[in-house]
Amino acid sequence: MSLRIFLPLFLIVFSIPSSWAQRSFNYIKPLETAHLVESSKLSLSDEEKEKLAVLLCTAAKISATNLKFNKKTDPLLPSKCVALAQDLASDAKSVMVTNYQLGQGVVPNVPADASAVEKISNNLYQQAISLVTNGNAENKTLACYIFELAAVLNPLNDDAVYQMTSSAQNGFHSAWQIKLVDNNPNSKPAIPDNPTTTTTDPSKERSSIKILLVNSLNTGQEIGATNNLIGVQQKAAATNISTSFSGSVGTQMNIATEEATRLANVKHPNLSSGCSIKLSFEDKYTPKDGGSCGTAVAVLLLSLVDNFDIDQTGVITGDITVDGLVQKIGGVFAKTEGAISSGAKFMVLPSQNTTDIDDYFVMHPVGDALKIQIFSADNIDDATALMKIQKSDNLAKAMELYSALVSSPQAQNLRNPDVLKQLQEIVQLAPNHLSAKILLRSANGSLPRKMSVPNSIDQIFMAAAPLLPYLAKSSENTGTLPIYPQEVSDKCLQQLNTLNFKVNQKTAGLQDAFLSYIQELQVLANSGKGRDLSGNTTYNPRFQPVLDARARIYSEIRSLQYDKSVLEDYFRKDSDSSRKSNR
Repeated sequence: MSLRIFLPLFLIVFSIPSSWAQRSFNYIKPLETAHLVESSKLSLSDEEKEKLAVLLCTAAKISATNLKFNKKTDPLLPSKCVALAQDLASDAKSVMVTNYQLGQGVVPNVPADASAVEKISNNLYQQAISLVTNGNAENKTLACYIFELAAVLNPLNDDAVYQMTSSAQNGFHSAWQIKLVDNNPNSKPAIPDNPTTTTTDPSKERSSIKILLVNSLNTGQEIGATNNLIGVQQKAAATNISTSFSGSVGTQMNIATEEATRLANVKHPNLSSGCSIKLSFEDKYTPKDGGSCGTAVAVLLLSLVDNFDIDQTGVITGDITVDGLVQKIGGVFAKTEGAISSGAKFMVLPSQNTTDIDDYFVMHPVGDALKIQIFSADNIDDATALMKIQKSDNLAKAMELYSALVSSPQAQNLRNPDVLKQLQEIVQLAPNHLSAKILLRSANGSLPRKMSVPNSIDQIFMAAAPLLPYLAKSSENTGTLPIYPQEVSDKCLQQLNTLNFKVNQKTAGLQDAFLSYIQELQVLANSGKGRDLSGNTTYNPRFQPVLDARARIYSEIRSLQYDKSVLEDYFRKDSDSSRKSNR
């Protein structure tokens, strides 16, 4: 059983949240001057409009709560719900209060468990069905938006997902970007104000892109690898872009691909003829899942529609939203190792994962930064610019300078004034060149010496993964003790010791608790007691040091569970959930 599957069960036993990751909460106040639907054209009474607006505000609060407490969903979902509610009844109390509270970063206390999410998604779906059945063209437009919200809020709502997909195939393109404009002067637009207008048929028939995936092993280890994602275009009757996979992929990968497809349609609303794109992995027989394919799929689709070639020397990872924002992913350590071992010249990952890259270089030598050029991307335009063969002059020059620098003997002395000058020039040409920034920070001694809380917790549990199935077999208060094969405890001890002085101070107690537990087990085994490796051993006073050490693991986990600062740090981290196969 892989760590990613087993860990939630283990954490439930210890009364700790079963997942530690979440997307960032990014509420953008909708513009009141722009409209997704014309309220006056709807065949709804004012009372019906306000009732639907209240339902949308409830959905906004639930999705905001999900984002705060570790439910993977579109980070702009609260903004989208309020945007639509605003078009229906902008002066309604619920709309005004919800907009203000979320704009202030206040997440109202509402139930947001699975049953609440399912209920609100179903209610939205039923409202949308009613609009389609009993309404005019404007009602049907409103219904398409609501189908999308219901499906994104609860991807297990099959009916909503079907209606959302059918709407897209029939030519409906949501226009959230006209209502959701980030007023932060430092932010980059994810989608241009004027989407590209394509009046000719897409002319490129085939394209491919190298994507980073993670294999989760039974030992708890994660192995990163590259895989070629191939897209083949076929003509279609509809005037839009549609996609489908050849091979077995999971729900999250399908959802990410749908988002990428809708993004491509938003950027190209006026195709003279549609195209159906068949996607397949080079390794097409192994099941895959995870949202980190989203950005790669989006770039691949745009390469077919815009007829540009993708640089096959680079690899990419990142989730995507229909607004074009590149979203945080998990497995960065394994994916970086996989990119380096594959011989890729450069790697693209979400800007939100820069802390994970810092943590990677806590656990790995800075020399790894000499082996690959790592770049961050905020949005689809950044990702496309990096993955195209024809790069901008500044980017091409930065990559050329870096390649020349790392191949020269001077690169071994990062404090050499000439080396520092070249690195500074590279960063000036390409501010998202993370490898150059890592080397600069290494030279001036500003790289962190310890990992962040989220990666510290991940690495501790990953190191202890081989013993977790045994540990969870017994509870804190039983009179039995599970005995481990020697190779299990030896492996865990070795892995945990590699984390010495590298984990965050807040998590050092957890690492030490696992180490103490393994050491006490080894003392017991060496004393000749409890040699039966096949099952549990009846309680004996000699076991008490082991039981005390095990109780300390419980205590350390509970301390982390109730430490607000630890949870806030961890809940800012996002990762792909995965199946046992690839992600």
